Amino acid sequence: MMMMHASSRDLSPRSRLHAPPVSAVSPSPFRQAGRPPAAAAAPAAPPHTPPARQPRSPDAKRTDAPPHGAMTTPTPVLTRREEKPPPSTAPPAAPDAPSPALSFLSHSQSMDEVSDLLFRHRALLLTWGDGADGQLGHSDFSNRIIPQAVHYFKSTTLVAVLCGSRSTLALDQDGRVFSWGKGEYGTLGTGERRTALRPRLVERLVRHPIAALAIRGSHVLALEENGQTWAWGKNDDGQLGLGEGHSLEGTSVPQRIPSLVGVRVTAIACGRTHSVLLDESGQLWSWGSGDDGVLGHGDTRARREPTKCAALAEQQMLSVACGSRHTLALASDGTLYSWGWGVYGQLGHGDVLSRRVPTAVQALREQKISVLACGYRHSMVLCRAPQAVWAWGWGQHGQLGLGKWVDELQPQRMKAFTDVSVKKLCLGGRHSLALCSDGRLYTWGRDEDGQLGLGAQGARCVPTPVEALATKPIALFDASCGWAHSACLVRAQMRGPSPSFDASPMPASEVDQMAASWRMMRREKAKAKVMPDLFVMSDFEGLFGLLLGTAIQFMLFETILCKSCGFTLTMIAEEVLPGATSSYFFGHLFFAIQATHLSRKTRNPVTALPQGINIVTFFAFTQLIMAPEYKRQLKSGVGTDQAARGAYNTGLAACFILGCLEMLALPFVNSLRKLIPRAAMLAAIAGVSLTFITMGFAVQVWAAPGTALVSMLLMLHFYAGNVKLPYKVPGGIVAVATGCFLSAASSWLGYDWAESVAIPFHHTSALHLPLPQLDFLSVLFEPAFYGYTSIILPMLLVNLINNLANIEAASVVGDRYDAQSCLLATAAIDVVSALLGNPFPACVYLGHAAYKTMGCRVGYVYLNLVPAAYFGLMQGASGLQRYVPIETGVGFLLWIGLQITASGFESDQDPEGWRHGPAVAIGLLPSLAAWSWQAVATTFVATRDLLCESKVGQSGEMMATSVPELCTMELADMIQKASTPIDTNSPLADFQWQLSSLFLSGLYALANGYLLSAIVLSSMLVHFIEGKFNNAAIWLTLAAAASLLGLMHSPFVDPRNTNPLFPIMYLISAAFVYVSHILRNQAEQIRELQEDATAVHLRQRVQPLLLHVKMPLLTRAYHATGDAVAIATAKLASWLPPSISSRLFTPVPHWLEEPEDEVSRSEGDLFHREELTQVRVYESSTSGHSSSLFDDLQRSRPLLHDFKH
Repeated sequence: MMMMHASSRDLSPRSRLHAPPVSAVSPSPFRQAGRPPAAAAAPAAPPHTPPARQPRSPDAKRTDAPPHGAMTTPTPVLTRREEKPPPSTAPPAAPDAPSPALSFLSHSQSMDEVSDLLFRHRALLLTWGDGADGQLGHSDFSNRIIPQAVHYFKSTTLVAVLCGSRSTLALDQDGRVFSWGKGEYGTLGTGERRTALRPRLVERLVRHPIAALAIRGSHVLALEENGQTWAWGKNDDGQLGLGEGHSLEGTSVPQRIPSLVGVRVTAIACGRTHSVLLDESGQLWSWGSGDDGVLGHGDTRARREPTKCAALAEQQMLSVACGSRHTLALASDGTLYSWGWGVYGQLGHGDVLSRRVPTAVQALREQKISVLACGYRHSMVLCRAPQAVWAWGWGQHGQLGLGKWVDELQPQRMKAFTDVSVKKLCLGGRHSLALCSDGRLYTWGRDEDGQLGLGAQGARCVPTPVEALATKPIALFDASCGWAHSACLVRAQMRGPSPSFDASPMPASEVDQMAASWRMMRREKAKAKVMPDLFVMSDFEGLFGLLLGTAIQFMLFETILCKSCGFTLTMIAEEVLPGATSSYFFGHLFFAIQATHLSRKTRNPVTALPQGINIVTFFAFTQLIMAPEYKRQLKSGVGTDQAARGAYNTGLAACFILGCLEMLALPFVNSLRKLIPRAAMLAAIAGVSLTFITMGFAVQVWAAPGTALVSMLLMLHFYAGNVKLPYKVPGGIVAVATGCFLSAASSWLGYDWAESVAIPFHHTSALHLPLPQLDFLSVLFEPAFYGYTSIILPMLLVNLINNLANIEAASVVGDRYDAQSCLLATAAIDVVSALLGNPFPACVYLGHAAYKTMGCRVGYVYLNLVPAAYFGLMQGASGLQRYVPIETGVGFLLWIGLQITASGFESDQDPEGWRHGPAVAIGLLPSLAAWSWQAVATTFVATRDLLCESKVGQSGEMMATSVPELCTMELADMIQKASTPIDTNSPLADFQWQLSSLFLSGLYALANGYLLSAIVLSSMLVHFIEGKFNNAAIWLTLAAAASLLGLMHSPFVDPRNTNPLFPIMYLISAAFVYVSHILRNQAEQIRELQEDATAVHLRQRVQPLLLHVKMPLLTRAYHATGDAVAIATAKLASWLPPSISSRLFTPVPHWLEEPEDEVSRSEGDLFHREELTQVRVYESSTSGHSSSLFDDLQRSRPLLHDFKH
């Protein structure tokens, strides 16, 4: 968080409170939002600048409070309320009102549309970056890679915005606070400890107008207009300052800090677990965790109440800023002090040592500092006269903006801001922002989550303008960044040049003015030529995700059509697969060209819509149309091949009719959406998904645990937990590879799983192109065909609504495609592909937001044409099944099914509920399996008794006319169990093999102990979604124990009769999840609890060793040199008269007489107290040098200073 403060020559309380800023830049968000700088510096005031309002009593009754919500800002000073825009009399829109996110920055709009939008909102909030905790305020958990408007604050004017680690705060003109994002520790201040996807008002502060906010980590400070301080959120280290009597669990409701009542505060700042403020006399107070001496009290002891910093008692502090575990403060004499954690060099002292008391940053002694800014592990300052930005600290991700990817231990001047004046610096976790006087926003640093707003084009180590903002008629007046997300506030600027936010004078000479104008023209000309890249490296990452689904679908085409519809291998290879490939080809080509056109039109990075065969309609058409038609044809007496041909033609006719109906329904799509309740459509989609997709693949997984169970659980871990592997390796590929390895290992151990037989791999060299298939047209004239309209019409609605929903989802994340053209294209593709032999309708896939978050453009769609052509035109899926069992990949489709099913639980009122929708869906599977097993087993018993036709003979013996073994076996005994190798000599081997293709063993395993299975699976998936992988590993371990004892997946509570593969696979999954959780915490610093094993850390660890090993050598070398100099000096002095030699030579240099206690008290010296203590320990262990080694250290300080650097 960046904190700025006013300065004044007059030190009286009132003059300090309303003093002008250090520079012409106003540090107050009210000044930034309410009016531009002085007219002498700004070209023109922006339009629709509201007049100032009259202050009113804080206790006045407010009738315009919006619904629950809240947010906070990093305002550094108290300013007069008259400087704020006028109050709003109407409340913001109700949070439950339908208000799709407004993305005017992501598509082409006329100037009038933008003007109307900005004037209606007065101040528009834009957010982008990581949205995994809802911190972007777009009512979802999706990331945004370019700035997008939060369409919520319709009738109130925001004046400041502030980003926390995983939450966001905003302040309006009336001093009301809004918050949203992660609220687990009460960070939102709304009285609840839950996530909020939309802004909610902090009602506790409605009658206490807030002037400034501060947030870092999971706690918040709020500064009231009368100078009183409030706090809420996490309090495990006492960072709220509520005192010893308050619980360390924290509070979700703002509390006034008791010990500060009566203390007029002028500036506040938050670290990760500590807090700092300045009072009106310029005294600095700190409290919270004392780790690394971050409080500046000379020790590491925590304080639960605000305590004055004694080391700065004689100084008057003007501003303060906090990083994660370090603090910066600016004194009235211009001295910059830093203290706390310094392992990344964020203190700016040229080393990696921590400081327990404020220490002057010597490198900036001569600079006129005006603005301080701290990131989590890096620091910056803005200097005036001349203007310069200095940066130092953690630079591994380029967040220092110095053009390199390394840490800096001393302040380094940035070369980027030589032509423009910086107004505000904002430092986040691993990225930085700069708001400049030319109205542009510059970003740099890490961009993995799109936090730079550049369209996920990759990390930047130099400041880069956000072109999506530069192309609109807007004026930026505030910005902020959190751990991995960013936000800014804009207002309309319709005519004239961009407003100047800085009062610094223009270049004095005409030559300088002409040069500045020429540079501006060159930038504009270059910008006009810039086109976003249509193919980037991230497209390869997106390819793997799309490729996995494509491969599994082509494998399913072969296996399901052979089993359910009797298709021959020749029919599949020469007709079905080429026809399906045509659907991919036309669809990918259309949506890639459409994305290219939209990118050129908007000059913004655009991600193509993913497209392919609709998995829901695929199962509906195969199981509800083609399979019944195949059986009907067989009953009519035709042969198997002719029946399969009839089923194929019926599927083609159904796809053709569906495509034609889609075209006819285009003008009525909106009417259909209004006519059919949303719940009904969700139920239709979720019902098909739950039964034919999710349940079908679930029984397949539990039928072959050695092959599929671990792979499926890892799929849930990667996709539900949003786990990103190093080097962008797709998690699905790792899961499939793990399943293949375990399948090979279990087969080597003697377990042959009852899986579907892979279709033989043949005709690999043959290329089968799609050919016209017109025989199905005759089916359209058969009355029996129209009996399937009860399936076609619902699938028509499902396909239309699914496509429309996914197109609208793309517009939410910034890519506004024309819905009518997309729907028309998918309908045309269905018609054309049916004529070429494809019986399955296509659709726009779910997951555009995920591909956009990866940074994909158009290339990933073009790239997927290659594997689609290989799988469909050269029967590559058959070859793939020889090495990759299909069961290893069905976990991916199981996750897709869970997501589609979860859409039936969507609710804006309960974001956590529908976020956990997949966990609810997977918890339904064991109960459905139990009911299905009971129905199947009961039917089997009745059928068995009927088929056996048993009767009693004259001797009283039972005489069966059927196979004797069949009449005495239960269904559970007949299915092939995974733990028992198949006995090929059994008379029921063929019958058992046919049963295994129905995956009844998986249904049986899932049905046994179904209540416990439901609890375990749902709990595991909830923790995956929440990112609590250690808890998920615990639930997987419990699943292993329960399955070992027979409480799950076994009809007997007896470890001797259980399938050992279930506990083994659960344990393997638990170990994988737990180990990956530990590695992620250590390597990626997910919660900032671990330190990176960087070169800086190595230096920190090696320095004490160097101190012990090199110190004697250096001091002895210095002594030898000093002795030689002393002898030469003595000789020279003996040659000169005493009156002259006494003036030229001092017997003992003054700096050698510095007493030991002064050195240990001086924190500005080279070495820290701990190092001096280490030296003293060395003294006690070195005989003969206990009195001289420390003196040697003092004498060799200059030499050691050079050595250390």
